[in-house]
Amino acid sequence: MVQSAVFGYLIGSVPFGVLLANLRGVRLREVGSGNIGATNVSRALGPAAGLLVLLLDAAKGALAAMLGYALVGPWGFVLGGLGAALGHAYPVTLRFQGGKVVAVSLGVLLLTSPLSALVAVLVFLAMLLITRIVSISALTGASAALLTLVVLPEPIESRVVVAGLWLLMVIRHAPNIRRLVAHQEPRLSVRR
Repeated sequence: MVQSAVFGYLIGSVPFGVLLANLRGVRLREVGSGNIGATNVSRALGPAAGLLVLLLDAAKGALAAMLGYALVGPWGFVLGGLGAALGHAYPVTLRFQGGKVVAVSLGVLLLTSPLSALVAVLVFLAMLLITRIVSISALTGASAALLTLVVLPEPIESRVVVAGLWLLMVIRHAPNIRRLVAHQEPRLSVRR
């Protein structure tokens, strides 16, 4: 089972946002929020690049979870998905300074509970339209997915992986939460 988590971590450690920005001559860690994820890529390189990073980051979450499942079964799925999220949040490739795990979590969620993933995306989009604040939209969407999963008759493994992803997302968003409380969290703006 350990290999599922290790492979997941290594897959999650691939910093697609940084790699894409480097190809365009942009030092992503020095632009906008300094984050490596899709939102900051959108700010730095435009919405198309942000969408590409979102898809790639979601794909690495899904790939790690599928690999874990192939190696061990349902608990391998859990360990692979959580490993990918930890790799994205604390990548060895970037001195353990990574992203917020939103897209990676979405990739895992799509596989374990498509209905919960749909709820998460719809709540995220609704909150984004209302607030134009990505962090509160992501946290609200993730919370809605977790609540949906609790209500649905899903296997315990699905509930464990989603609860773990939600907890990691909250931890990674701690600075955003502090800014939200202080009414200092920036609203979404992207490069044209």
